[in-house]
Amino acid sequence: MKLRIAFLLVMMLTPALLLVGCSSDSNSGINNPDTTPPLAPVVLGAKANGGSVGVWWRAGSEADLQGYYVYASRNGQVTRVTSVPLAANYFAFSSNEGVVSTYITAVDWNGNESSPSASRSVRISPDEIDGFNGSAKELQDGR
Repeated sequence: MKLRIAFLLVMMLTPALLLVGCSSDSNSGINNPDTTPPLAPVVLGAKANGGSVGVWWRAGSEADLQGYYVYASRNGQVTRVTSVPLAANYFAFSSNEGVVSTYITAVDWNGNESSPSASRSVRISPDEIDGFNGSAKELQDGR
């Protein structure tokens, strides 16, 4: 008799246990895709030197951070100047004379890209490109 009752209890509880194990909550083992981008980087500075623009920023601390993209804007035309995410938190690239604005985005391993950092602008003088010691300075408020 006890064996029959135990058998019936097992048969009645098995479907309930299976249903609980197949729930769709976050503890079920099903991977939810990561769609959260990293925080936008904080640019610490930018400087023109000899026809090149250098920019550096505070490194992010997200566990899934892959790296950073650097963008440059001249006359309203924005170009991503890095083809792959950078692991470093600084980058230098060559540019023609004039005002160049740069900004940075962070990207994680799932391809989520942050909003852009605040931009920093520098002016490259013709003298710098020709190799003379011309004036180059970081611009405040894009001037």
